[in-house]
Amino acid sequence: MQHDFNLAILSDFSSPDFWVGPGDYNWGTVDRVVDFALEQGWRVLGSHLVWGAPEFLPPWLMREPFFSRDPLVQRQMEKEYYTNILVNHIKEVMGHYKGQVQGKGRVQEWSVANEAIERIACQQKRLLRLLVQENRP
Repeated sequence: MQHDFNLAILSDFSSPDFWVGPGDYNWGTVDRVVDFALEQGWRVLGSHLVWGAPEFLPPWLMREPFFSRDPLVQRQMEKEYYTNILVNHIKEVMGHYKGQVQGKGRVQEWSVANEAIERIACQQKRLLRLLVQENRP
């Protein structure tokens, strides 16, 4: 197997089984896969830290944690809340794998967001739409 492959792609970083809650992760299985890949001499690609499709996000992330009678206040509260969660998630996961292997992190490549804008446009889900609405190119 070592001679047939040179890249491991891990895709569990936003799954409900891995991302249990804000700052709460099940590192065990993913760590073992990263260790195995590195022992084989493979590069490791972390894919994806955030999915645009709600079926690939943990259910706790889709719950409304607050309520305001003013829609503008509500929208700003949601945007700040979700932005903080996602920024902290990305930093925490990438930071967990920053250990040095031949001058690079244990996970050398990352795909941060997948299908975020397309899925939002067709499904009208609030989470990522709030984050990209004002920043579209």
